[in-house]
Amino acid sequence: MTTVRRADLSCVVQAGGLSSRMGCDKARMLFCGEPLIERVLGRLAQVAGELVVTTSRPSELVYLEERAFGGLVPRIVSDLEGPAGAMRGIASSLTAARLPLVAIAVSYTHLTLPTICSV
Repeated sequence: MTTVRRADLSCVVQAGGLSSRMGCDKARMLFCGEPLIERVLGRLAQVAGELVVTTSRPSELVYLEERAFGGLVPRIVSDLEGPAGAMRGIASSLTAARLPLVAIAVSYTHLTLPTICSV
């Protein structure tokens, strides 16, 4: 198994989508009793050197900057200007990361440490 030290990775959660198929904000939707965004951040905190959330709606997720996940406080970053879509989220993630990058969609609910380490 690969050993990952916390300082090795910028773990970026992409939460900028319109959630048009869901009909409501995916990031704050409850899954197993907690918002998806908090579930993913909690899992990523096990290996992250920094936690970042990229979003087109930073005012809705700014509350996360007042919480710690595994001792890390996430940085909320506005998506770059341009057309909405996955490429915009990827470009925003690349710009925001300070360390080698792992970018995860906010809806990746079954994220596990072995999955992260296998990348």
